[in-house]
Amino acid sequence: MCRARKNLCFVCLVVCLAACAAGCFPFPFALMRWSEDGSVGVLLHEDGWALVDGKTGQTTAFAKPSGRPPEDDADSVLYSQIPTVPNVSADGNWLVYATNEPVEGLDETLRHLPASQVEMIEHDALLAGIFQLAAAAAKAVTPDVEPGTTSEALEHLSRNPLAASPTYCNLVSRYLRDRGEPAVRAALPPAAPEDAKVRPFPLMRLFLLPIDEAGKGPGRLIAANSFGIVHPRLSPDGRFVAYLSLSPPKAKDEKSPGFDLWVSSLKTDPVITVRVAQNVAYGYTWRPDSRAVACLMAAHPPSSEALSLAVLTVIQVADAEGSLVAKEAKDGAEPTDAGTREYLVGTLFGPFAVVAYHHTGRLLFSGAAFILPASELQEPRLSIFAFDPITRTVADVLPSSVSQKIDGPYFEISPDGNHLLIPIMSKGEMENLMVYNLGESQARGPLADKVKFSEVGYPAWKGPDHIACWVKPESALLNGAGLGEIGEHETVLVEVDLEGNLVRVLIAPKPPTDKDKAVPEPAPPAEPPSPKPTSPEPAPREAP
Repeated sequence: MCRARKNLCFVCLVVCLAACAAGCFPFPFALMRWSEDGSVGVLLHEDGWALVDGKTGQTTAFAKPSGRPPEDDADSVLYSQIPTVPNVSADGNWLVYATNEPVEGLDETLRHLPASQVEMIEHDALLAGIFQLAAAAAKAVTPDVEPGTTSEALEHLSRNPLAASPTYCNLVSRYLRDRGEPAVRAALPPAAPEDAKVRPFPLMRLFLLPIDEAGKGPGRLIAANSFGIVHPRLSPDGRFVAYLSLSPPKAKDEKSPGFDLWVSSLKTDPVITVRVAQNVAYGYTWRPDSRAVACLMAAHPPSSEALSLAVLTVIQVADAEGSLVAKEAKDGAEPTDAGTREYLVGTLFGPFAVVAYHHTGRLLFSGAAFILPASELQEPRLSIFAFDPITRTVADVLPSSVSQKIDGPYFEISPDGNHLLIPIMSKGEMENLMVYNLGESQARGPLADKVKFSEVGYPAWKGPDHIACWVKPESALLNGAGLGEIGEHETVLVEVDLEGNLVRVLIAPKPPTDKDKAVPEPAPPAEPPSPKPTSPEPAPREAP
């Protein structure tokens, strides 16, 4: 293969990695999580999120999925494409989850937003008000001048990256109309569609809930904002919860979202929340001692049209006593991150790249193996790498025979740190899964000939040596399971061991009853309508 072709293959590979953020591929993460021992899990089931008993498969609904976003709100549509999968604590006692419900009132929305975001809205509303006053003065002199809109004002005056967000523009517009000075409100153009239309605000809330209270109430409110809460993760010691907030693109032609990383302290009242990083990849992780988080952080805001470099970074979030490391808040704003950062190694940025700690202290991360200019001996390929903090070196974890089968950035390390779970994708559907024992030369695909996977979501570890996955009812894996007749469009949640043997069926649709199977009797034919009565013709009158 010529060098130019190798470079082209590499560019195509990176474009495929970035395409996940643009919504071209299915969400590349599992839609379920389990405790370390597999005794309890959480997944999207029927009408909402539900807890699952690891032995009986009994489900307990506790939250509905995100509310349907307004059709013209591009931000909410983007958020709805990245589901907020709840997280179960390692010991199976706690649950953290997020909701997304539209809120009509400006006051209620501002009451839940972080103080720094409210301050931004107030500041930009002041700038937009000045813009509107200037536009009104210009129109008084030159009647042909068209009044400006809030979005135009923010585009010209605001330095806030959220200014391109329809949600943010809606908040500023409503703030001007509800709280602006009388002169500013009088200068607002009444016919501007974006200003005149009252749209609900998306309000995301993050809750902490004891497992045994699931379904009895929302739990403790941890954080809220209007710009996304996704991928919450409880720290191993249960003192903190981290989550991601979506940052809308700075330009309208950008499609790849960036993620801001936030950490909240659960042991303080009120809760202290700190933003610790910007433009990080989705698959961050906690360090086992709960004092730091590791992530791939972009060197600059990611874009779908350019290659972005990233740095594997470890960010301190807590001190030795377990207190959140943060600077004091001033003037009502949130405290800011004060922890140290350790930059380990550079790589390419992928919005859904995964980082995981191995029990030896090594950091595993997904990425692309490449040389630029491309070597005649090595073709670019996806793989999983390990950074050794002692030798400060990076090694390719997977042998080439295994990494050649990878078609995405997702992998999951088992709770005991001995195995990697890697789904194999083909044309947007999961074709197989590999279980790779770290240090071996080959990976096992235990379900290759026994299962047809469902499109519901990726598999996940259920304990240290079992896997939970959604399969189709025609899978040979279910032969002899006694499930009866199941519709071809149904899905079954199963638990298998590392050899691909069925351990148990966790969730299966109920087979149709005789009443469901009964063919309804055809309705009797309708009787033809009776002819309308006709009145007799009047008798001819006699001539006078």
